[in-house]
Amino acid sequence: MNSNYKYVYTFFHVSGSVLPTHKVFKNLTDHQAKLVFADNSCIYAEVSDWITNNRHLDTRKSTWKEETALFLSNELKALAQYRARHPSFKTEKN
Repeated sequence: MNSNYKYVYTFFHVSGSVLPTHKVFKNLTDHQAKLVFADNSCIYAEVSDWITNNRHLDTRKSTWKEETALFLSNELKALAQYRARHPSFKTEKN
């Protein structure tokens, strides 16, 4: 991960969510966010200031490799299912 990005929080996919579970990192210079998925692919987006100012609410690990094997396995399966249902969902290698 580029050192210009700082971990903010983990967004959990729930039924009806727009995106699968991902970790949010915010660029320290231009405030762009990088959303990193369980397979370490990513997309770029913007997040609200509220999220940035309330990041102390998050209790997850900052990288996927630090998460438990069971949690990571479940999220990889959920991500694969999401990709199958949404073929236009494209990410970049992180």
